[in-house]
Amino acid sequence: GGGGVAGTLLGGYLGEHLGRTDQRWYAWLPAVSVLLTIPFTAAALMAASSLWTLLFILPSSIAAAAYAAPVFASVQSLLDLRMRAMAAAILFFTANLIGLGFGPLVVGVISDLLMAEYGDESLRIALLFVLVFSVWSSSHFLLAGKTIRQDLSRTREISRVGPVGGT
Repeated sequence: GGGGVAGTLLGGYLGEHLGRTDQRWYAWLPAVSVLLTIPFTAAALMAASSLWTLLFILPSSIAAAAYAAPVFASVQSLLDLRMRAMAAAILFFTANLIGLGFGPLVVGVISDLLMAEYGDESLRIALLFVLVFSVWSSSHFLLAGKTIRQDLSRTREISRVGPVGGT
């Protein structure tokens, strides 16, 4: 929990600080933070003792939570005032559906499939395997970084002019 709180605060601070220099950091920071989880999580899963596991999990949980503030701020910045609550709800719903709904299921299925060959190590290997999705996630943040400046600029222009069709 402490790593999650620290990561969220650090992500918010770095996102705001780096975003002032280049708005693409609102997408790049989540990409970097997600990639940073990979070596620390892998090291935690492969650690020989619970002490080393805890030492590696702390930076992993900080990095894993650092994406949140820039992502949620970007979503709010990219939308009109009337759309922000629904966008936040959709974002939370989707993240929880995939992360908390499908994530454990996928890990369990992979572990079960590997059980015959790897026995008790099948869960560790399954957890290592799903780290591939971190690379996939990070690549999408990098792709978002290509257009985020134009998207934010367009949103500011629409807000200044007002919605199309009045009201």
